[in-house]
Amino acid sequence: MLGLFNDFASKATKAALNGLGKRQELISNNIANADTPMYQAMNIEFERALNTASRSREGQLPLQATVSNAHHMSPLTAEMTPKVTRRADSSMRLDGNNVDVDMEMTRLAETNLLYQTMTQIETKKLSLIRALTGR
Repeated sequence: MLGLFNDFASKATKAALNGLGKRQELISNNIANADTPMYQAMNIEFERALNTASRSREGQLPLQATVSNAHHMSPLTAEMTPKVTRRADSSMRLDGNNVDVDMEMTRLAETNLLYQTMTQIETKKLSLIRALTGR
C-alpha cells in the first residue's frame, strides 16, 4: 500500500502542490508590495524542474541517480526543487518597482485554478484507493 503513495506521480503531485503554494505566497507578497519603492517582483519556477524529473524518470535523460540509503533525499525530489527568481519580464516604474497588479492578479487566479485541479486529482486518487481496499 505504501508504494501507491510513494510513486513518481505522487511525488510529482506533491512537488507541484508545494510549488503552487509557494507561488501563491510570492504573488501575494508581490501584490502587497505593489507600492513599495525599489521592490522587485518575485517568481518561482518549478515546472521545468518537474518536466526534467519526469523525462529522467522516463529514461529520456542519460544520467539517473539512485538512492543508496532510505534516509537520503530521492534524486527525483531533489530535481523538483523550485527556483525563486526576481521577475524581469515587466517594466520598471520610476520608483524602481516592477509589480503589475493586474498581471499578478491574473497569475494568482491561474495558480489557484491549477492548485484546485491538483488537489482534485489527488482526492480522486485517494477515493479510488479507498474503494479498491474496501475502506
